[in-house]
Amino acid sequence: MVNERTNVNVSVGRFGRSGGDVYARTDGNVLLRVDPESLAVTGRTSYEAHNKELRGPLSSAHPSTCPETGDTYNFTMDFGAAGATYKVFCVPAEGGLSGAYEVARFDAPPSYIHSFFLTSRYVVLGGWPALFRPLRMLWGGNVANAIDFDAASPATFYHLELPRINPAYATRRHTHTYGASYVEADTERGDFYWNALAKISTVTPAEGTGAAPPTVVEWSEAGCYPSEPVFVARPGGTAEDDGVVLSVVVDVPRQRTFLLVLDAPRFSELARAEVDAVVPLTFHGAFLDEEAAASD
Repeated sequence: MVNERTNVNVSVGRFGRSGGDVYARTDGNVLLRVDPESLAVTGRTSYEAHNKELRGPLSSAHPSTCPETGDTYNFTMDFGAAGATYKVFCVPAEGGLSGAYEVARFDAPPSYIHSFFLTSRYVVLGGWPALFRPLRMLWGGNVANAIDFDAASPATFYHLELPRINPAYATRRHTHTYGASYVEADTERGDFYWNALAKISTVTPAEGTGAAPPTVVEWSEAGCYPSEPVFVARPGGTAEDDGVVLSVVVDVPRQRTFLLVLDAPRFSELARAEVDAVVPLTFHGAFLDEEAAASD
């Protein structure tokens, strides 16, 4: 349920060109306007407040921005007799939230969609096998307990968390995806959490040939728990994976934290920078200056 107590703290970013307001966002149809210097909350709004057609309690915590136009896309989800109505909308680069307009509407099962992606022509929403039970959410007021896993739905090749790509390939065909994963050796711990990083590489088959299975390379170290990996391109590099992958890793046995630097092509360790303290694991970092520059 979206209400005054809703915890709006998943991502922070702008809609449109540089200099616009900064908003904290979550998986609900609610936004908090924040001061970009102090991060103090300066206002509360929603997508529906700017366009009454964008009703529904749920949305994505991660709107996607087209690197070519600067337009930002998201969706709202409303529950009904057909399951759920999804309304995909655009926030134009120059108009901000006040210019939000609907671009598509369809009915489908109510999947929990935390993030999605764009191609050069389409907004792609993945209908994951995590399905909302609206009545349970109304009765209990708890979103997490209102989600069921549909075991009959097709599963993915490899259930990868916090996936990232080379940002220069956003909306373009890409081969390499980086994310957090886990190794079986650590599942004996009662407190499951991802304990590995993975690079998944896929190759688009030539016309008339079968698809080759993806290749997977992993990094892990006993007792270590990595955060979301971030790809940083090498200056002057031309290959998609020419660069490094960074992750903040908590070393539980030693009660320390280190910044891990992996060579992206081979996914092997290049270096690490340690601090004599435990830094909480991070999920989604955001560099507002970089985000603004990408839409200029």
